[in-house]
Amino acid sequence: MTRPFYRFLLVNLLALAGLAYGQVYYNLIVHIWHADSSHIVALISVGILWCLYLVARRRLEDADWTAEQLVALGLFGTVVGFVVSLSGIDPVKAGEVSEIAPMVSQLLLGMGIALYTTLLGQGGALWIRFCIYLMQD
Repeated sequence: MTRPFYRFLLVNLLALAGLAYGQVYYNLIVHIWHADSSHIVALISVGILWCLYLVARRRLEDADWTAEQLVALGLFGTVVGFVVSLSGIDPVKAGEVSEIAPMVSQLLLGMGIALYTTLLGQGGALWIRFCIYLMQD
């Protein structure tokens, strides 16, 4: 095993410890997982793990291409989230006070999808590119 691989391994173990800390003390992972009813976050998560595998196997070009697709998938999730947000708005009922709460609930559900998929897609791609940088000689 080479020195770049040990750097890659150490940095990812530290990141894993940070994620574990965020989950234990702030319920971060479960919160993000449940906020996305479209399950695009799950697909992006699998993509990130696949990229890490590719980087570990030194298939850096494949990992870089897949990281680009994570960004695209995150942006797709943004569009899906906005569609979900706007699907709950009925202009005819918007003037009725009793109908506002369900509309706001749907709006927040869609915004959760939009923001978390974008965050995970962009953040995952940045992390993968950082790992690719670590693995270069």
